[in-house]
Amino acid sequence: MPKALETLKVTEGDRVEIVFTSDAAMELHLHGIDKTVRLTPGAPVTLAFTANHAGRFPMESHVGKRHVSVLYIEVHPQ
Repeated sequence: MPKALETLKVTEGDRVEIVFTSDAAMELHLHGIDKTVRLTPGAPVTLAFTANHAGRFPMESHVGKRHVSVLYIEVHPQ
């Protein structure tokens, strides 16, 4: 059985900052909030946004044509 993905839970209106590091170059895209960061090996990158609307949003790694969900962000109503 596949491992469950991490879910980050925040409240609508929260300012969110997530720091990512990777051992490989890739792009991460947060769907529904439409934020993208590009990672290079060993260099930390911060994804920052305000959680303006409630919902459950997948973050995917994009490497070539392959898209893989790596976590979910749940924005709960105030």
